[in-house]
Amino acid sequence: MEKNLDFPDLVRLIDERSTAFRAVVAAAPDLDAQVPTCPGWTLFDLVKHLGGGDRFWAAIVGAGSADAPPAEAVAARAALEVPREREALTAWLDASTQLLLAALRAAGPESGCWTWWPASQSPQTAGGTARHRVQETAVHTYD
Repeated sequence: MEKNLDFPDLVRLIDERSTAFRAVVAAAPDLDAQVPTCPGWTLFDLVKHLGGGDRFWAAIVGAGSADAPPAEAVAARAALEVPREREALTAWLDASTQLLLAALRAAGPESGCWTWWPASQSPQTAGGTARHRVQETAVHTYD
């Protein structure tokens, strides 16, 4: 029997896992520490990946249905500037998550948006994006 989480639960889980990830970042002895489960990446690289991803997907969801990601979202991701100082970094990461959560809440689960995956069991909607971001955040919090 297949049971998918409801949209509010997905949004809550993104927030909870992001909070847990920020706690790890705040407590880590060194932001340049290698992440063994992400070969070649440091903790800083992982923060940039997750925070940049949250900002990217916030822009995607906010743009609505499209055949391709909005050019401004792609350009912003390419030009991403991430602070190196720990307190500023965790604040940037929190702000990134809040942008994503606000975009998801404003759009609602059925709002269409571009996704890199084709139409499948995970729909090309804000709800499908929320499901994807739960997975991404949970996996990298574990990393």
